[in-house]
Amino acid sequence: MPEGLKKLVAGEVDLWLGSKEMLEMAARKYSINPDDVEPVVFVHRLDLYMAFNKSIPLATVDAWQEALDSLKK
Repeated sequence: MPEGLKKLVAGEVDLWLGSKEMLEMAARKYSINPDDVEPVVFVHRLDLYMAFNKSIPLATVDAWQEALDSLKK
């Protein structure tokens, strides 16, 4: 999916569908300025949840939560 952003900026495709978080990740990966991409339409918002088995150590769950929180900034 991130390679779609690269193709958009290169003019190989006319539209790329992705989230703000995906844009930021792909932009970093391909050294693209996110400001060079103009959002044109809001498609849909979807809330997703991550669940862990009770046997997973709390430290692991906390590490995932910290990573998720950093993506939201």
